[in-house]
Amino acid sequence: MSKAGTILIVGGLSAAGIYGLTRLLSASATADALNLHIDRFDLKSQGLKGLGLAIPKVVFKADIKADNPTDQDLIISQPYLKVYYNNKLIGTSTPSDKKITLKAKDASFISDVDVVFYANAVLPVMPDFIKYLASRFAGKKPSRKLKIEVITSGNDINKTFTEEVVI
Repeated sequence: MSKAGTILIVGGLSAAGIYGLTRLLSASATADALNLHIDRFDLKSQGLKGLGLAIPKVVFKADIKADNPTDQDLIISQPYLKVYYNNKLIGTSTPSDKKITLKAKDASFISDVDVVFYANAVLPVMPDFIKYLASRFAGKKPSRKLKIEVITSGNDINKTFTEEVVI
């Protein structure tokens, strides 16, 4: 191979490496700028009927506010939520391949993300959960603190954040 060919190959590889590094740094800055926040986390429905073979479950609904302060629209996956009580996993949302567009320099809302709590995960760490739910249905104020981990990806970014909510 001639010297000119070697220079062209090395130059091309260097340019590709610089382009890739620039995209990686840009994606990292975008991920850092993206602000996700649990806007609402409420009881949606209960599945306490049919206590036969089916595992009883309670469904909560999460609404997430996403602030995109960057100059470009972002396309992200629907966030996947993991819910913890006393550092024990008690509920998750269903993974989804749904894509959401976050407009540049705007706030977007991701609504109705269902989070399912199954009794077999909740009762060992919160034995009075059924009694607690009955008190909530009777109008008592929220009093249990949960940690919610929100995971999303898109536009070459992966974003995870954790927030505490009271149910």
